[in-house]
Formats: sequence, structure tokens, C-alpha cells
Amino acid sequence: MRLAAKTITAVAGTATAAVAAGEPREDGSGLAVAIFLAFCALIVVGQLLPIFRTRINRKRAQQAAGEAVPVREGEERQ
Repeated sequence: MRLAAKTITAVAGTATAAVAAGEPREDGSGLAVAIFLAFCALIVVGQLLPIFRTRINRKRAQQAAGEAVPVREGEERQ
């Protein structure tokens, strides 16, 4: 877990330096494009949330009913 956090920090730190070192665009659309892409990402995440919510609810319902929850290959049983 700590390795993942350190890796993400290193990548994010170098990415910000690269973005900061870039020349500003002549049309000044950098911020507008970033806001638009962030809004698009928000829409995508909003569309994906119900998928994960139904999977979690289905798994909880199976466990509450006492049914065996199928374990995929490579996963550990809790």
C-alpha cells in the first residue's frame, strides 16, 4: 500500500512539473479544456457507480441469505 502511494506521488509530482514547464497556449483554452475534461470524467464515474453498487448489494444479499458466494480464481475467501 505504501509503495502504491509513493509511486502515485512520484508520478503526480513529475507530471505537475512537466505541465508547469510547458508553454501557455496562445488561445488561452488550457483551463477551459481541463474543466471540460474533468466534467466528462465526472459523468463517466457517475455512470459507473450503479454497476458497482448493484454488485456489492447482490453480494451482501447472497451472504445474508446464507448462499455460497462464488469465489473467482485467484481471489481469497473471507
